[in-house]
Amino acid sequence: PEVSGKIPGQRKKLALAAAGILQRYGSLDVSLSDFEIEVGDIARARAVATVTASDGGQLRRDNRTVRFELERDGGDFRVTDVRVGAVE
Repeated sequence: PEVSGKIPGQRKKLALAAAGILQRYGSLDVSLSDFEIEVGDIARARAVATVTASDGGQLRRDNRTVRFELERDGGDFRVTDVRVGAVE
């Protein structure tokens, strides 16, 4: 994957990746679609992230597969792993 990290262990790694993206583009829009969700004691979700940003004055859009893993914490689920794939 292009970006991945365990939460909370690699939260800093994910934050630095996000900061690098914002430094390059200034702002961006991310929308998620085409969800596939499995729920048990551990929940897994796959989605397509469409990222739209301005790159040197040109509007750029790309799609990436995003995978989330969530674990039960009491009555709630908490995100424990995030993986963002390369541009499709």
